[in-house]
Amino acid sequence: MASWKQRKRARNLKAGQPPGYLAPSEKPESDRAKVFILEFSADSFAQREVSDAAALRQIDFSDGRVRWINVFGVRDVALLQALGELLGLHALALEDIATTDQRPRAEDYGDNLHIVMRDLKADDAGNIVANQISIVLNRRMLVTFQEVGAAAGPDVLDPLREKLRVGAGVLRASREDYLAYRIVDAVIDNYFVLVERVGDGIDRIQEQALGESDAAFLEEAHQMRRNMIFLKRSLWPVRGMVFGMRHSEDALFTESTQLFLRDAAEHVEQVVDSVEMLNESLTSALDIHLTGNGNRLNETMRVLTVMSAFFIPLTFIVGVYGMNFAHMPELSWRYGYLGVWVVMLGVTAGLLAYFRRRRWM
Repeated sequence: MASWKQRKRARNLKAGQPPGYLAPSEKPESDRAKVFILEFSADSFAQREVSDAAALRQIDFSDGRVRWINVFGVRDVALLQALGELLGLHALALEDIATTDQRPRAEDYGDNLHIVMRDLKADDAGNIVANQISIVLNRRMLVTFQEVGAAAGPDVLDPLREKLRVGAGVLRASREDYLAYRIVDAVIDNYFVLVERVGDGIDRIQEQALGESDAAFLEEAHQMRRNMIFLKRSLWPVRGMVFGMRHSEDALFTESTQLFLRDAAEHVEQVVDSVEMLNESLTSALDIHLTGNGNRLNETMRVLTVMSAFFIPLTFIVGVYGMNFAHMPELSWRYGYLGVWVVMLGVTAGLLAYFRRRRWM
């Protein structure tokens, strides 16, 4: 997954270029994409890897089988352009596929429906990272473009690929539109897992909210606030994306799949509501923590103020009798020293009684 600095650099490389421009990779060999074709029907399944776009042009679409083309890596400009020609993709759609910081959405390009999603997960440090998944659906095939390479480990779509291999469920007997729904649904279901993990972190913050701040608490709270902002930016547009899928002009989704899309829309609403509640819980916990810190600070300041109130008049008295004037009648008085102590103790007792009556102590 590309870091924020890498994404920013990719944006800078496109500055001043015409719309639809695909910035060439700085490391063409290491950024070469891998392409796997999954071909299946109710009673058959085959998977093969292709090395160039020429093999894609030789696919026979007349055999009635469903084809799911998996593209891992989106920085191979030559392959993207070849796939764009094969699918009849608009140049702007190709640019969006190669630019991996897009908002989730569904755009209708005539014969093709282009869907952009974010696969979200938490890394070992607790930060949320995104892997952009672009889906292109038409009446001949379904193509997914994943930002990470095939060697990056398991991803959210692996369970679907395994079900196609073993022939489990109704997936093998379905068409491209239902497969597109299952991909979208798999990504949305993964959001629930992430939100639950984020919720555990917020629970820890709530438990520590009434305690005193330490570096670990402040770091976790800052990280959680950053994660919640990222979650909201990533999940809110998914509602519009599912709406765009359900109302595509070319009616690529059958009536039966439309029912499943309605269910997916309900799942998105549940995730969004959960994130909203977690955000409110986090805000409330941080407010409680700040209020507690403020109360502790006020208590400390009150103690210091009371102590100062006792010592200010005493300091004044000893300051007066510490002056080096020759003619101070009390200095020659036999009971002058005792008298000063009596006055200071009387002032202290008076202040103590006054503060207790005002309930400042």
